[in-house]
Amino acid sequence: MYDQEFRSTIIKNSLYIAILSSLIAGCSDSNSPAAGTPDITVSSTSVSEGNSGTKNIDLTVTLAEAPNGNMTVDYATADGTATTAGNDYTSTTGTLTINAGDLSGTISIPVNGDRLTEADESFSIAFTNPSANVNLPDSTSVTVTIINDDRLNDTAVTTCINGMAIGLSCPQGSYPGQDAESGLDVTNNDTTDGKAGFSFTQIDANGEPLATKSTDYSTTPWSCVQDNNTGLMWEVKTSDGGLQDTNWTYSWYNSTGVNDGGTPGTEDGLNNCLVTDRCDTEKYVADVNAMALCGYTDWRLPRADELIDIFDFSAISGAYIDSDYFVNVLANKYQSSTSSSNAPSLAVTMDFSSNYIVKKLKSSSWGVILVR
Repeated sequence: MYDQEFRSTIIKNSLYIAILSSLIAGCSDSNSPAAGTPDITVSSTSVSEGNSGTKNIDLTVTLAEAPNGNMTVDYATADGTATTAGNDYTSTTGTLTINAGDLSGTISIPVNGDRLTEADESFSIAFTNPSANVNLPDSTSVTVTIINDDRLNDTAVTTCINGMAIGLSCPQGSYPGQDAESGLDVTNNDTTDGKAGFSFTQIDANGEPLATKSTDYSTTPWSCVQDNNTGLMWEVKTSDGGLQDTNWTYSWYNSTGVNDGGTPGTEDGLNNCLVTDRCDTEKYVADVNAMALCGYTDWRLPRADELIDIFDFSAISGAYIDSDYFVNVLANKYQSSTSSSNAPSLAVTMDFSSNYIVKKLKSSSWGVILVR
């Protein structure tokens, strides 16, 4: 009798254990991935915009462990402050495949460069429809930030004015919001690398920064100046009678038919340069590139906005440019590549003797300082 009851109890307990185990198994989180289905991870990223052309931003998608077989996931871009209509980037959709045994894959989105000075912009990439062997967290979307790299210099003006005087401390009561109260001249005023908010580096003939700033060009000469704010590099003029001598002048000439305002200008103008049949801007650019100034061969005539960006508006007289870096620059007019918008026979020129913009006939001859 007792043996029979004991056996019955054992059977019942075994059934209870089996039922309980089944219930426990059924209570697992239905949203949890099954074993061997790794999570997809992708992080937001950024890319410098560039000045022209198109570059790809590569976004890496990673897995916690290798999937069981090939995996796929769909992706699609969506406008934010960066838009496809604004030509900031190219709208892109597709399916990413990560092969069995691999832990990551890459998608590429084309980003377009320009020279607009603007705020940083962003767009998003949404991931959907993962294959069954991976797990995609809900609402997976990442942000791509396009960093604007077209930075402007400030003016070097660090004092304020009122109705009676100049060179005053800031602020000036009834004259609020003056130039000297904001910008790089306030936030980055470090005169060890240029006046006020300017930041320059002296570059030697081999394209290397001088170990320490030289104050004596005749003892430790430099060949170029790097503008650390804008990223542009500038030619340094000489006074040795050679190709880059500051006294030579050139007519404006552009034979490419591109960005010439509708007229190419005048080839080999008034013959006031080293080689008498090469006295125009196009030939001067070619000659400087042939010598690989500072190790580079992409020198060009600067645009008007680039020239005005190195003006020192705090100067009272002489050359309105920082002569601690731009040595041998005369108080002269220097040509830009920009044609006049309403008179294609004229080129926009910067007058470094009186800090104003002038327009000159392309057939006349003026100074040249190159940029890259």
